[in-house]
Amino acid sequence: MARRTLLPQAVTLTVSCRTSRELGAPARRHPVTLNPDGTVETPHDLDQERILAALGGYLSCLELVDTVAPAFFDWYRAQVREVPRPIRAKQPAGPWRAAKRAACCPARGFDEPQEAAEHARSPRHIASLAGIPARVLGQLVQDVTVPPPAEAGDQPWATLWECGMHPDRVELVDQTIGALSPMPVSFYLGVMSTNPRLTWLADTIWNADADMDTAIWLAWTYCAADRKAPAARTGWLATGVLRRLILPLMASVYTVADVEAFANHWNMSLSGAAVELHTWVEAGVCPPVSELTGPRTSHLGFPPRAPGFVARYRLRNELRQTPASLTDADLAMALVEHGDVLRAARALAR
Repeated sequence: MARRTLLPQAVTLTVSCRTSRELGAPARRHPVTLNPDGTVETPHDLDQERILAALGGYLSCLELVDTVAPAFFDWYRAQVREVPRPIRAKQPAGPWRAAKRAACCPARGFDEPQEAAEHARSPRHIASLAGIPARVLGQLVQDVTVPPPAEAGDQPWATLWECGMHPDRVELVDQTIGALSPMPVSFYLGVMSTNPRLTWLADTIWNADADMDTAIWLAWTYCAADRKAPAARTGWLATGVLRRLILPLMASVYTVADVEAFANHWNMSLSGAAVELHTWVEAGVCPPVSELTGPRTSHLGFPPRAPGFVARYRLRNELRQTPASLTDADLAMALVEHGDVLRAARALAR
């Protein structure tokens, strides 16, 4: 199988080679060549040196080949923006963090994506991930320069290059979603953070006739529910429901059809129905809509509101022996049907 190309051309560096771990031990300088396919050439017979190392010997170039050189290739990939998702955030305002956390990373993250990306591709961070001293990798890369491609001179490519995204990746995103002109930087950073399936992003933007603000929101909010049901987001957007309600409702048992059924039964708008069902999601109990619109709510002149945790806890305590099959949703519906804890308890105890 052909080896993967990690460098555009071989890089030859001069390193200090030691045969002792002791500080101040004499060292001999010699060239080492890092090849495009990831192999390393040294003046040593590395197989023989490994045998000697197993018998108690030491050669610093073995560490160079086994740990430092792979870290160098990782550093180079980061410089040429070949790392697909070097940084990420949960929201556009940050905080931003390196995708691969290390001991050198600040606990609070970074305010700006450029700062996070600069840290993520620094010798210090990559050395920390590899478990080697930062000065070792720093000395190896100090004379290696990686100029940005010509496309990275204009906006938004210049900013995205600073954030760790290659212009080719930007072009792929644009082509896939059919963008006629560059999208805002925040859109591409959302793609970097959530790694959505680009075909899903394109289909949802076009099928929902999304404006720019909605397209950015889609890029930032791709989630497991979208992977499970790719067309669901389009359906939710078509209802006109507030965007802040869509994700929690998608993560619950409720569907667009449930919102429509709830709205029809209680003679209200889809947005209003979504708000009502969202209160049940927030309460941590999600009875089927057939229950929320069924005979147990026929005495109500308004949609049932979710009883809080305290009321459900009190009801469970009132029942001396709560059947194992009695769920929180059952308790909540009993409270809706009977109005208070004592009446609900008596009804459930029968």
